[in-house]
Amino acid sequence: VANFQTRLGRQAIFNGVISDSVDGIWLGADLAPWIGFSAYGGLPVALTSAEGRSGDVTYGGRVFHRWDALYEIGASYKTVSGDQGEDEERLGGDIFFYFPGNVVLSGFSSYNLVTSGWAEHNYELTFNLSDFYIKPYYQHFNYNDFFTPGSISSQPFRFLAESGETLSLIGGEITWRRFGGLNLGAKYNHYSYTLRQETANYYGGLLDYPFGAVQTGAEIGRMDGDTPENSYLLTRAFFYWDRDSGLLRNGFFTGDVVYVVYDEEIFNKDYSFFSSLGIGRRFFADRLETRLSGDYSSDPFFDSDLRLMFTVLIFL
Repeated sequence: VANFQTRLGRQAIFNGVISDSVDGIWLGADLAPWIGFSAYGGLPVALTSAEGRSGDVTYGGRVFHRWDALYEIGASYKTVSGDQGEDEERLGGDIFFYFPGNVVLSGFSSYNLVTSGWAEHNYELTFNLSDFYIKPYYQHFNYNDFFTPGSISSQPFRFLAESGETLSLIGGEITWRRFGGLNLGAKYNHYSYTLRQETANYYGGLLDYPFGAVQTGAEIGRMDGDTPENSYLLTRAFFYWDRDSGLLRNGFFTGDVVYVVYDEEIFNKDYSFFSSLGIGRRFFADRLETRLSGDYSSDPFFDSDLRLMFTVLIFL
């Protein structure tokens, strides 16, 4: 067994089809150079205020096969159960292929075992042409299968839950890495809804630039659609500050703010807002890392959502 890692406490887990906030334990290891696994279990954070925590449980894991850095194929499973019985159960597969010329293909598909339908397909290709970094991608969602019936989680597209709608997204990003650390980019997404018979287009500009140990970035974009939910102006700014000396040596700070202004009011609200702040520090030659973060969001479909998370990472 090699590369064994474990985390204990409130944490966000992203692995294969797994995307959860959990009060519990996570562990992972390589059983051999070509195979490994990860697993987790605990209490689902999203169900803490729904009729208490008695009977709430979530667990899952992922196994993978890899060959050097050429490819990796994984399979993952997760389940979330609450007081009212089974809330979510998913199975999925993910791929990563590295081709000559620094071309990478990656993505995943997720199957909802409760509704017996494909929830999501998400794939992207990345490559370089001279000073340009190019990333085309494709996504497809079946919202009856993507959202779990009875779920109380806050998500910007909750208005599509149980609608029978399907959404296909074709888009891409291009980044110009010409000016040293300054990267300039553009993004385009085309959205196509089946039942609503609506299409929408998103056009965005991107940039990121390092100021010493501080990496900063911003995005501004416009969504043009036929409905209020798909007609808005989006702005975003973020930073990552890595401290290697002085006060809070071996520490880091993170921040992210997203503000959306809709062309028309939705449920008497014409904006949505998301912000995240985090602080962390590494100890014992980077063998131990602690993180404290807080997220706040508010939008027309969810009045407000405040989350605090403290994570301890131990690298063995």
